[in-house]
Amino acid sequence: MVETQMTIIRTVAFSVALAMGGKLLLRNSPRDCLTTILFHNFTYDGEPLAKARERLKYQCEWLKKNYSPLTLTAATDGLSGGRLPNMPLLITIDDAHTDTLDVFDIFRSFELPIAIFVCAGWSANASPREEPTALARLVTDLEWYSGPEKELIFPCGTLKVQSDKRPRRETASQILNHRDDWRPYLEEIIQKINSHRSTARRNICNWQELAELENLGVEIGCHSVSHMNLAEGDQSRLDFEIFEAKRILNSKFARCEAFAYPFGVPGSYSSATSKTLSKAGFQHAFLTRSDFASGHENPHELPRIALPDHLVSFVEFRARVRGGGVVISNVRNYIRSNLVKLTDGASEQVAN
Repeated sequence: MVETQMTIIRTVAFSVALAMGGKLLLRNSPRDCLTTILFHNFTYDGEPLAKARERLKYQCEWLKKNYSPLTLTAATDGLSGGRLPNMPLLITIDDAHTDTLDVFDIFRSFELPIAIFVCAGWSANASPREEPTALARLVTDLEWYSGPEKELIFPCGTLKVQSDKRPRRETASQILNHRDDWRPYLEEIIQKINSHRSTARRNICNWQELAELENLGVEIGCHSVSHMNLAEGDQSRLDFEIFEAKRILNSKFARCEAFAYPFGVPGSYSSATSKTLSKAGFQHAFLTRSDFASGHENPHELPRIALPDHLVSFVEFRARVRGGGVVISNVRNYIRSNLVKLTDGASEQVAN
């Protein structure tokens, strides 16, 4: 009952925001600017797959009717060249969860191209072990380690593995900064780190599944190695997360020229991330900031409308895609900026 009430409230909020403030508060128009939407999952709360597929069919039918769907390459080329069709749309999926395989045929039946942004370490862990991905798999295991404290002794040094973020990342840096010394032991370290874990059901696409999707027209983008907050890493870790992910993905797929930030919210990207992306050859990178892309923004900070990882009504889905969340975000930012001005003004009066 409470969940139903919250769904109704969200739906009304996004619809009203769009209806009452859309024209005034949308800086960019979806008519001539790129709408990029982001899915993570397609099934929620253990619901039957048939129900999730039926919901997606309604969504895809509406998208096809109201937008001009583009491939990732066509969208980024259009932004760079200032040539986008009327109501341009890009559909993206982050993380490559396996439920994408359960619904891909729906996107294809409506002729809606999709782009999947892949975490190299996650998909490498979902695949048969390969020596070229060992370091990426190990760093990913350390980034998301949540087991008991361990001390691993090797001829080249001792590794302390803990569940707290800072020690985990210090151990990853210890390995990355002396990777040649640690390389002979990478698989053994991975085995010992995961010795306490039971075998879990795989929920990330492996290389073979992604290659099959690519053969059917899906474009693959980069989502880092381990899905860490890139703004929290030093330059060495940042280089690894971006350059190593690109190296691995380029070895698996025909092209990988766009990037999507893990998390993608303020505090997860910076000028350093933008510079590193440029060095690695990524010309475009996507955030999860709700807005429409005009082609005049920083190409490494392109907005995307993230769809929530829970059930939403069809009305709320349409309101979000049309920019209801953009309006709410702009109102929030306007209030915050003016509160800062009012606070600063009041402080100056008190000081005088």
